[in-house]
Amino acid sequence: MNRIAAGFFLGAVAGAVGVFVYNLLDHRLAGWVTVGTLVGVVSQIPSLSKGRWFWWGVLGGAVVMGGWYLGRAMHYPMLAWPLLGAFLGVLCANGRLKQRIGGGALGFLAGLVGMHILPFITLVALPALGLPSTFAYDFEELGLVVAGGLIGAITAYLK
Repeated sequence: MNRIAAGFFLGAVAGAVGVFVYNLLDHRLAGWVTVGTLVGVVSQIPSLSKGRWFWWGVLGGAVVMGGWYLGRAMHYPMLAWPLLGAFLGVLCANGRLKQRIGGGALGFLAGLVGMHILPFITLVALPALGLPSTFAYDFEELGLVVAGGLIGAITAYLK
């Protein structure tokens, strides 16, 4: 349980660092690649001493960049986060093919829910309950933090 909480916290910190880079450089892709790189490193927290964390960071950044361009071609750039979750979920799961497919599905859900839960709550659930739905936050920036945290927690769970 501590490992999962640490994975969530460090993934959320990775998202916050990405938001900082995104706002500092005023370039969306730079912030996204930063989050992908750091979440890739966070996915290897139990085995950082083996020295593979750099490779996983590059892999995470490359998946986010590829997902970014694929999403732009499909007119849905948020595709990068479910892809990153699925990719890290498949690679972090131990065991046979069944566990890897399950890990990919959990990672995909973590990325999908992480980026889309806040707009769902604000734009669908609160108005359905008759509550005010006006908040002063950016869905994408807060979604990076939540998605990073959920993907970090899922990869820690799968280890």
